[in-house]
Amino acid sequence: ELIGPFVGSFQESLLSGRMSNIPSINFDGFTIDLVVNYKGTSTPHVNLPCDTYYYKFDSAQPSPYVGTIDFNDKRFRIPSKGIIQVTIFNPSKTPIKTFLVKYDIKDMPPKTKTFLRQTIRSNMNPPILHYAIHFRIICTENKKYYLNKHIRLVFSHRVPDDTNNLKIEYNYPENPKYYPL
Repeated sequence: ELIGPFVGSFQESLLSGRMSNIPSINFDGFTIDLVVNYKGTSTPHVNLPCDTYYYKFDSAQPSPYVGTIDFNDKRFRIPSKGIIQVTIFNPSKTPIKTFLVKYDIKDMPPKTKTFLRQTIRSNMNPPILHYAIHFRIICTENKKYYLNKHIRLVFSHRVPDDTNNLKIEYNYPENPKYYPL
């Protein structure tokens, strides 16, 4: 089934932005607040627009929202270790989800790239994807780290019924962990 448990190629399609053949509705007004916490301090808060879509499927299960924050050829500098905090706001400016994503890329060599993904699923069988966030990270020649190109989000249209029964997973490339730029 296309919607089913949101695993495999469907999840990848949502996070890669390859859903152009599915009818969708674009929602204006979603924004995010981005900040990185590290060593007892934080980067300045940055508010960015979030291009948000809702896909229409012939299924009893509702589709999640899918959002993209495009850096428009800019980069967001991050320390080598910290917690990336992204809060999604709906068009009424009400916060609807906060992601807290721990990372440590101190071993990342210069002139390489990687990705980091957090998924939050139900702990049932089959697991249902409720939330996901995907970051692209680069390390420059002079060992500076940046969030690069865009951030992709998947988030539910409503809070899951059993929030105590959710499983958080972190995904990143393992072998190799980093790729040349």
